[in-house]
Amino acid sequence: MLFPLITFPYVARVLMPEGIGLVNFYNAIISYITLFCSLGIPLYALREIARVKNDKDKLATTTSEILLLNIIFALLGYVLVVILTFTVPQIKNHKLLFLLMSSNILFVTIGCEWFYQGIEDFKYITIRSLIIKTICVILLFILVRSKSDILYYGLYLTIGVVGGNVINFFRLRKYINFNQFPLNRLSPLRHVKGVSKIFILTIIGSIYLQLNTVLLGFLSDNASVGYFSGAYKLARLILGIVTSLGIVLLPRLTSLSDSNNKNFKNILTKSNDFVVMISLPLTCGLYLLSEPLILLFCGDEYIEAIKPLRVLSPIIFFIGLSYIAAQANYAIGKENLTIKIGLIGAIVDMILNVLLIPQFAAYGAAIATAITECTILLIYILLYIMTSKKLPFHSIHFCKCIMACILIVTITIILQGIIKSFVVQVIMIPSICIAIYFLALWLMRDSYITSIITSIRNKII
Repeated sequence: MLFPLITFPYVARVLMPEGIGLVNFYNAIISYITLFCSLGIPLYALREIARVKNDKDKLATTTSEILLLNIIFALLGYVLVVILTFTVPQIKNHKLLFLLMSSNILFVTIGCEWFYQGIEDFKYITIRSLIIKTICVILLFILVRSKSDILYYGLYLTIGVVGGNVINFFRLRKYINFNQFPLNRLSPLRHVKGVSKIFILTIIGSIYLQLNTVLLGFLSDNASVGYFSGAYKLARLILGIVTSLGIVLLPRLTSLSDSNNKNFKNILTKSNDFVVMISLPLTCGLYLLSEPLILLFCGDEYIEAIKPLRVLSPIIFFIGLSYIAAQANYAIGKENLTIKIGLIGAIVDMILNVLLIPQFAAYGAAIATAITECTILLIYILLYIMTSKKLPFHSIHFCKCIMACILIVTITIILQGIIKSFVVQVIMIPSICIAIYFLALWLMRDSYITSIITSIRNKII
């Protein structure tokens, strides 16, 4: 989370909205191609690896077959890259940048990030990411010095995000001896049926993640893409605090693999309570601090991104809860339900984008995103209530979090009237409000906070 906070304010001021918009426009297109190449493999593979991680032979065979299948589709993806490069006018003007960013396809394919997530080796993933990103950040400040250095920024986005996947590929030898598996012994096509369902699910989900940027690029201008990207990047950055839980949750839920399992239900309820407790104050804080955040991290040129960020702030709560629900359904094999809900969301998002972007540009894209995510969450909650006859989280815990949020919102408004410096606001207000928020929950004897304190105390003692 810290790296975008360090790099984006600098890059936003150097490349300006048009430069940022162009790179994010290309990045959205490459993301779609990568999505089609991966065919839903990352999510499918993560679940399959989690299921067989304790059987070395099955683990090696499954990994080899899925990797081979992924490579085949990646080659097809590069055919599409070449076609787009020489036929689409918006790409032909900066073909070198587009081709450079297309290396994401290769890195994602050979990286097998799903393998390390499936075996729950998150320590390695974290250390590797920190090292690679640190090196790339240093190079970014050295190489990106003016608007003409947009190619170097594209290089940073590619290497900084997925460059470490090269290390992943070579490290696989620690777990798998590929020489034991000649091609004639592998059956990669046996995974196509399972992958196809996840592909549909992933495609639908990506529509309302990338569609806004793509449609803004075609229906509006690069500046609008830049404004929306600035707001969306900040919202997704804060959202990362919440969704990081889902990354480690899926392999654990998959290993339990039974919705009637007491541990499964317990982990799911605790996860939802965690998301409620964290996402509500983050949503309030992001809304109230939208202006100083945009002006501080993006610059005065991005003043048009303030309203979109305010509209996007509730997606932290919406996506946080719906993401946990989707992970739980996938872990127990209910992909079809998630696909149907995602399809509804994609249709809503597409219709709203087409209607709102021509008139409201980045602001319209933000409205479409917020309404879409709210719709998806409401469907998940209604389905859960219909099947379980209760909310997916503890209602008393939810009410206490709301009361604590009202308190910190009041304090934030008062402090904003006193503190005029945006820098001081962004540093001081969150620090004070976080302490007051959790203190308020503790004084209200919130069960979740009490259990966390008890757990920490037991470990210390």
